[in-house]
Amino acid sequence: MAPIKTVSPARANPLPVQTAQIEDTEGCILGDREAQQPLTALIPTEERVISTLARYPTFLFYLPPTAAERAEFILYDDRRQPLYKVVFVISGEGGIISLNLPTRINLQPLEIGQRYPFSLSVICDPSAPDRNLTVGGRIERIELPERVKMEIENALLGDRPRIYAEAGLWLDALTQLAALRRANPNDPALLREWESTLNALGLEPIAQAPFVNP
Repeated sequence: MAPIKTVSPARANPLPVQTAQIEDTEGCILGDREAQQPLTALIPTEERVISTLARYPTFLFYLPPTAAERAEFILYDDRRQPLYKVVFVISGEGGIISLNLPTRINLQPLEIGQRYPFSLSVICDPSAPDRNLTVGGRIERIELPERVKMEIENALLGDRPRIYAEAGLWLDALTQLAALRRANPNDPALLREWESTLNALGLEPIAQAPFVNP
């Protein structure tokens, strides 16, 4: 498997809610709060919008150890109206979770060229939403030149993350790598590629976090 080329994301103003601060969540975050990594969306720390080829993308988040029992994910349209909302049970373990946009409900695929805000909230206190931990960003489905699309389609699964990363499709690269790592948890080469990709995105503190079920 060819190593992922380290390509720095384009610099831009960071998203204001790319990570969630934890100072006001006493009783929600377990362990030493100052030592814990915050709730984080696995997107480049300095990109305003994350690009994808997927009609129904997968979102990746790091959850700190928490006493909370539920979380809420929302995908919005460009007018900030919810298109999809789901509340789900979380295990409380610290680690990385993945959330797939469902294809079997009345949810239209992402439109090419439209930007969709999204958010994930850990529900620390159902009676006080302002105490929730919340992160988010924006996602845009794009089209690639035909040459790059053919390269992806003809590539082995293990080579696709590198092609995605070199094309700036960091979410797609991470999604593919996460799937490969779940299928091959003891593969050291996949672990190294996963860690190097997160490091390239400025996410070094969670590069070694385990995958957990929500």
